[in-house]
Amino acid sequence: MELNDWLAITGALRDWKLSAGVHILCKPQNARKENASADSVENENERKQVDWLEKRIVQCAAKSVERTALVSRSTSYMALSSL
Repeated sequence: MELNDWLAITGALRDWKLSAGVHILCKPQNARKENASADSVENENERKQVDWLEKRIVQCAAKSVERTALVSRSTSYMALSSL
């Protein structure tokens, strides 16, 4: 092997070590980014669930008001018809 071959191999190994070192140094940062992304998706899902539940509560409350109105009308009608 000639000197150029040795220099090419040494340079390639140096680049590999450098890229491996950068990867090792950035690993915690990448993990934090992934965790933040997962937390963001989870928070968005929880917000959607809360919105859906609030809408459902409003619907149930409206139905309850309708039923109460029907019952009060029928009881007042029954009271009037008994006179």
